[in-house]
Amino acid sequence: MTDSTLIAKAKAGDRKAMGAVIAENETHLRCISNRYRGERDDLRQEARMAAIYAVKDYDPDGPYQFNTILGNRVRWWLRDGQRRRRIIPLSYEDDMEPACDASTLSDLIDSESRALFWACVPQLPDRERRVVLMRAEGMTFVEIGRLLGVTFQRAAQIEASAVESLRKLIRAGGIHA
Repeated sequence: MTDSTLIAKAKAGDRKAMGAVIAENETHLRCISNRYRGERDDLRQEARMAAIYAVKDYDPDGPYQFNTILGNRVRWWLRDGQRRRRIIPLSYEDDMEPACDASTLSDLIDSESRALFWACVPQLPDRERRVVLMRAEGMTFVEIGRLLGVTFQRAAQIEASAVESLRKLIRAGGIHA
């Protein structure tokens, strides 16, 4: 765990302290960045950049520990990098099957049947539709769970149910009024 005095020095602009904070958390940064596909050195550098912003955002009197802020900032930064530079999460497949065989929401959204996918979303039950839309905006299961008043595990289960429903709708040809 990173020392709060070291973080305070880094936050005040001490470059050595900032380097020490990043060095102490290098394993954590590597673990998160390894979940994404791309040039490893680039991903790790992106994670280090996010760590600098995490130090700046960290409030020692706040409710969260530094490692929580750091992890959230790095994941957000890398997801944002996906959008900007198309860094691809490891859950994607190189040889994607047709959309009806997609195993994740991301696979369905990015599939060749994208228009059909979005045409099917309104047919989902309210809760599943809301989760799909929030995930498409890049929200995490924790954030969705808070909004829906459920655990992050339940939010993930709702997404899995939505994916199965969407797969069935797409296989059936889509829109049913």
